[in-house]
Amino acid sequence: MKLSVIIPALNEENLIARAIRSAWDCGANEVIVADGGSRDQTIKVALQERAHCIESPPGRGSQLNRGAGAASGNLLLFLHADNWLASACRSQIESAIEQGHSYCCFRQRIDAPSWVYRLIEKGNAIRAKYQRLPYGDQGVLVTRELFDKVKGFEEIPLMEDVSFAKKAALLARPVLLDGPIHVSKRRWEKNGPIRQTLSNWYTMLKYRLGASPNQLAAGYYRKDCVDNPNAEEKRP
Repeated sequence: MKLSVIIPALNEENLIARAIRSAWDCGANEVIVADGGSRDQTIKVALQERAHCIESPPGRGSQLNRGAGAASGNLLLFLHADNWLASACRSQIESAIEQGHSYCCFRQRIDAPSWVYRLIEKGNAIRAKYQRLPYGDQGVLVTRELFDKVKGFEEIPLMEDVSFAKKAALLARPVLLDGPIHVSKRRWEKNGPIRQTLSNWYTMLKYRLGASPNQLAAGYYRKDCVDNPNAEEKRP
């Protein structure tokens, strides 16, 4: 097993170090930061943390694909820049691979104390386990073979993780590992957990009813006042 951890980033100088360090602590053989054109110190910080940095057009789907293309591992873990892995994830990854699993994700721990966040975490775990639909902020762990069969991520401005999960679930059932994968509270804190969750549900409903990712992205980022198209969206 050779584990490559791929982190898409755009202006993440305050958080990228923690994500990279957690990847090393979980036994990564290499950590690749796919940068979408940061104007801050993201690349400098990533290099200081011994990550390999590559340039990519902005957009998480594009960045993830280019990171995977630069990776040499036969096991790929896609990690958001505002996520970080618990040290226990290492043994869980090793056990899952030994058991022959090719597709995994993690239980979340949102970095906030309120009971509302515990409900969100449980709901996300249920969705991943029973609907076979893990999102990107649950960590996406796949074998290189499965990634190639799925043909990577769609290079779309939003819902690239949902699209990937739907295709991957046709080939392998995602295994929910205990983790936890820690998740920054920043988006929920910005908009409020209930408001953000309802907004996420509404966005997903429109996607399932046929709205294009381009249409959804325009409204999603404008509404949240986010000028960073790679900001780590948090869907319930």
